[in-house]
Amino acid sequence: MIQQIATTREQSNKLLELGISSNTADMSWHFTNMKSEPLQWELKTSRLVTKENFFGKIEKLASPLYKRSNGSPMTGEEVFDRIWGKDLPAWSLGALIKLLPEYIDTYELFRIAIRHNDIIYLNDNRLLHVEEGDDMFDNCINMIVWFVRNNTLKVE
Repeated sequence: MIQQIATTREQSNKLLELGISSNTADMSWHFTNMKSEPLQWELKTSRLVTKENFFGKIEKLASPLYKRSNGSPMTGEEVFDRIWGKDLPAWSLGALIKLLPEYIDTYELFRIAIRHNDIIYLNDNRLLHVEEGDDMFDNCINMIVWFVRNNTLKVE
């Protein structure tokens, strides 16, 4: 049985579409540019490389090894886009849970409870919302969707 350790690319895209900041992700999907479909993407246990957090000067990426279709050398920006431009953020289960508020304060206080794969917001008297199912990643994402739709979670 394969254990999921991070959001799938589809789940990552869903979170981005909701407005969840890629800065909250703790992993990344790197596009390898391999011809074989199963080898095109690899999960990195490091954060997404962006132009804002790149570890060097992007202009120094310019190299005669990277060429445009007309044979002229690419700029550092073009090389960056070629290497990391298609990459996606990925969230571990811990990073997803950190996105969920510890409690919701409406006219009553509701606290989060995680039981098996279920995510529940409840208090002593009643249940506010529950996401249940076999996939903990889907349950977290569905809870985030519910919060965004109900304007309870702040997004970009």
